[in-house]
This record gives sequence, C-alpha cells and structure tokens, in this order.
Amino acid sequence: MKYLLLISIIAYFTFNNCLAQTNYSSQCNVINRNDSSGLYKFYLSVYNNNISGLLLFKKTSDSTIRAVLTSEMGPKIIDLELNNTSYKVNFAIKQLRKKIILKSFYTDFASIAGILKFNKESGRYFSEQSDSSKLNKTVLYNKKGQELEIYYFCNNNKTNADSVFLQHFNFKMRIELRKIDF
Repeated sequence: MKYLLLISIIAYFTFNNCLAQTNYSSQCNVINRNDSSGLYKFYLSVYNNNISGLLLFKKTSDSTIRAVLTSEMGPKIIDLELNNTSYKVNFAIKQLRKKIILKSFYTDFASIAGILKFNKESGRYFSEQSDSSKLNKTVLYNKKGQELEIYYFCNNNKTNADSVFLQHFNFKMRIELRKIDF
C-alpha cells in the first residue's frame, strides 16, 4: 500500500511539472535548420496491420515542411504539407482519408520535424528527458493523460535523428523511422 502511495505521489508531481513546461524544442529532429530534406525508412503498425515504405521530409519554407510517404514499390500513400498551425492534404489513399488518421499523422510528423509548438492554452504539454547525448525522450500529454512517446536516437556529431520511435497510448499505433543517408 505504501508503495502505491509513493508511486502516485511521484506520478502527480511529475505530471504537474510537465504541465508547467510550455514550449518544446528538441536538439535532434528529422530536419534541422541547415538541411532541406531528410529521408527515412518508415514502419507503421496499427492494430497489427503493418505498412512500410519511405518517408521524405522536405522543407519548402521556414515554417512549412512537406511529408511524403511512399510504399517500397513506389506508389504514394500520403502527401501532407505541414506548418505550425495546420496541414494540407495533397494526396492520401482511400483507407487513410479519415480526419482522425490525418490529424494523427499531422501531429506525429510535425512533432518530429520540430515545427509544431504546444503550450498550456492548447491543452497539450511536452516533457523532454535526455538519458544520454544519443537518446532524447519526449512525452506528449493531453488533458486526459499520456498520449504519445517519441524517442530520438542521434549520433554525437549530428543534429538529425538517426532513428525515431513513436508510440501512441490512446490507440494501438507504433511508428519507426530509420535514417537513410544518400
């Protein structure tokens, strides 16, 4: 019983400290200020359905990034233009043309690209922890609790992420990205 009380007190103070933080900025993103694009091998698992392919992030302006997901055979799966306030769907296959799915992709891709900012008024909060210089862990909270965890694995001499792992908690979805150097 005393361990349960101790865990609940630690969780309460940790969550309240996360709510006090208003801005998120990661040192390690899929695109940094010097690069104009980033290419990643993409793995998606949603309720035991799997998709894999290539994900290209291309900076079109200072505040806009285009994210294009293609299958390994070449056809385009989804094409989004992302900025810090909204997104535009250029193309999406029929199975992904649902508002909740597109909004989830927007939140995920814009968060890992570093262009989406959250604050206390928006009802979403970030907490960032670094275990070492190579690993950054970011947790997204909403008003109901933990929503998303993002792990960035970075090489010491790079500011671009070598791999990114996203885990959703409000539904069963997992995304893995691995950097492709060209």
